[in-house]
Amino acid sequence: MEIKKRKAIKKLCGAAVAALWVCSLTACGNQAGGSISLDDIRETVENIGAQADVNAESATGQSSTTGTTAEPEENIAGSSTEHMASQVTASQENNTSKPGTEMERRRAAYVAALEGIYSDKKLPDGWALDSTFVSDSSISGNHFAVYDVDGDGADELIVEWINASMAGMIDLIYDYDDSTGEIRLEWSGFPSVTFYDNGVLVEDFSHNQGRAGDALWPYFLHQYDAKTDSYVQIASVDAWDKSLSDKDWDGNLFPDEIDVDKDGVLYYLMIGEMSYYDSLVDRSEYQSWRDSYTGKAKEIKLPFMDLTKENIHSI
Repeated sequence: MEIKKRKAIKKLCGAAVAALWVCSLTACGNQAGGSISLDDIRETVENIGAQADVNAESATGQSSTTGTTAEPEENIAGSSTEHMASQVTASQENNTSKPGTEMERRRAAYVAALEGIYSDKKLPDGWALDSTFVSDSSISGNHFAVYDVDGDGADELIVEWINASMAGMIDLIYDYDDSTGEIRLEWSGFPSVTFYDNGVLVEDFSHNQGRAGDALWPYFLHQYDAKTDSYVQIASVDAWDKSLSDKDWDGNLFPDEIDVDKDGVLYYLMIGEMSYYDSLVDRSEYQSWRDSYTGKAKEIKLPFMDLTKENIHSI
């Protein structure tokens, strides 16, 4: 109000001074009416101030009536900044606001992934699954489970695609990222897996074509890493049964000096992701190593369900 009043006074004063200047010139030029006194000027300025009040009040009334009140120039920058900030805040709130609970969003993401697998025979990343032996009636031969298999406190989606050629069979573990609303792959491998409640996963080789025979089915051992939210391969294990062959692939004889218990079986214990068949140990050493990962852990029996539309929407 005060700003509008000052602007009105300034405008009227300019007009009044101009008028007074003209009047003074007229008075001097006509030599009639005499000169303009200081009292006349003071009275004129007072009248201008009163008129400014009336004009300001009238403008305010019109603005409130029409709903188009103009912002004072002095406040335009501040008001604009506040308005922009409120818009940004509202936008951020809209972007971060998500319907339902985290568990409900997790379930919805898993349902969407399973629907894509069921309908399109594709994984969430677009990778086409081997559907050589899959028909509308046989797709239910594949399975899935929703369970906290890695022990991080949230359920994962485990997919078991086994109704395929041997090369096309696969197991996958997915987790949900609530910050992005997407699911991510924790692990994938051959679908002959044993899960343990301490985050250890034992994955059998797809084939046993070495020298292990019935002494051991070769396998990979993986362990869940909370920092990366994924499984890390710890080792691969195979065996050499002397009764099948007394020489290895390079023609080296079975090392009897390592076979302390003399049972004719040694174990390839290959730590890390690389598999080199040059780390033979006796059974006691192998068993001690294996027990350090699975000795006190309990095997998890996952609640697998057939891959059907009804089961997908029941989770």
